[in-house]
Amino acid sequence: MSIFIELDELESEYLTLVNGDFNIENGVLKKCYSTDEKVVIPDGVISIADDAFEDSHIREIVFPSTIK
Repeated sequence: MSIFIELDELESEYLTLVNGDFNIENGVLKKCYSTDEKVVIPDGVISIADDAFEDSHIREIVFPSTIK
């Protein structure tokens, strides 16, 4: 299940939740809420916030080719 929230009327931020596991704003992965040990970062993410994986138990991360 994917949830997409489109904010056409607001130009300042765009928020996408993918399976409830990620908070992504303007292509930046702000927070990962996954409880899995392996996480696949969605396509379209171009950078990751310093504390995006804080307090997680992730052991493996798969990065998309869109990461800069």
